[in-house]
Amino acid sequence: MKNYTGAGERRELPPRPDDGDHLILKWEPPANHDSETRTVVVPAHDSVSIGTLRDIDDDAGAEDFESFCEWIDQNA
Repeated sequence: MKNYTGAGERRELPPRPDDGDHLILKWEPPANHDSETRTVVVPAHDSVSIGTLRDIDDDAGAEDFESFCEWIDQNA
């Protein structure tokens, strides 16, 4: 993420799609689904730290971190 400071505060800017080192994934629920649109930023690296995985898990709305990690292992 790119950082900038303005008016005495620090903010994070979302990565641009052409940055190349992050993927921006967006999920829009179907009309009958009681959920909000989710946007998840995922680093396009060979490995990702456990803390980053937990952040991705939270952003994606996963409810069980261990199951989330198992799904990644099965689908990688």
